[in-house]
Amino acid sequence: RCRGGCTNEPTCFSEESQVKVLSSMGSETPTESIKLLKDLVAGDLVESFDVNGKRRFVPLIRLEHSSSDIKERMLMLYYSFEDALTGKERGMLRVTPSHLLVGDDGQSLVAAGDIVRGDSIWVMTSDGFRTKAEIINIQAAMGRVLNPVTDNMRVVVDGVLASSWSDVKVAGIRLAELPFSVVLPLRVLARLGMYRTVDVLDEFVHKIASLVSSFSF
Repeated sequence: RCRGGCTNEPTCFSEESQVKVLSSMGSETPTESIKLLKDLVAGDLVESFDVNGKRRFVPLIRLEHSSSDIKERMLMLYYSFEDALTGKERGMLRVTPSHLLVGDDGQSLVAAGDIVRGDSIWVMTSDGFRTKAEIINIQAAMGRVLNPVTDNMRVVVDGVLASSWSDVKVAGIRLAELPFSVVLPLRVLARLGMYRTVDVLDEFVHKIASLVSSFSF
């Protein structure tokens, strides 16, 4: 299990995971569609959520690990929940152990590898509000992984409310607990359409984080 400090292990979702996107498709009325993670491009409006768990669509500013073909260890989290409109529903999320999901209390973040059968996570319902889902099974998997970094660092993947952060510590500091302002440069560059610069800057930060974490403090 990868815990804090595993900066060299990609922390993300299966490239085959599904994400809802919002598109005008040339019409005045935006429409929702579903894309595989591997088909997302910077600038896509992807499904996310606000601090209260209500659905919103925000720009994708970077798709991390898209240049890697290495297969990584993942968990398959099977879950079930009650949807107010469609009734009993089931789903499955493929995610690396150290990636962070919204925890039982709806506010804190928990590493996927710390979740056990019977625990609760949060999922997005068909009417755009979050609800609790129960983990009914967990299996191991391998596959190519990608991490969608959004404008608000929150994303809904395979229906599950998650963070763009992983459970990583650098020099004793948990990255997910840093002020939101640390990603402001990436957000500004993305809003200017400078996505290649975002890629370069993000890759540089990852290399520095990996280097720092290799030293003992």
